[in-house]
Amino acid sequence: MVKLAAIILAAGVAFSASAANAQSYNRSGTVTGPYGGSGSFQGSGSCEGGVCSRSGSSEYTTGAGRAFSRESSGSCSGGPCSSTSTFTGPRGGTVTRNRSRSRH
Repeated sequence: MVKLAAIILAAGVAFSASAANAQSYNRSGTVTGPYGGSGSFQGSGSCEGGVCSRSGSSEYTTGAGRAFSRESSGSCSGGPCSSTSTFTGPRGGTVTRNRSRSRH
């Protein structure tokens, strides 16, 4: 069940944006999992002048009442890109991952 929640959360906030001209998007939705689980996600992003940014969040509650959440954000400006994701488990523990890379 924990793996299912993690997969749904990851899929819910897998947003990307890349364009040279001004563009933006907003996405949201709900999911229903097996055994009475349910969740929601929302995200947005924009690109303008080679600078792109995105953010998103998702929540999933299992049929047994265990709640998971994830928040993420990221940006790219020309070559350098960075992102941050925070996952919160059912007992309140959190894991944060910061990443940065260069695009060529």
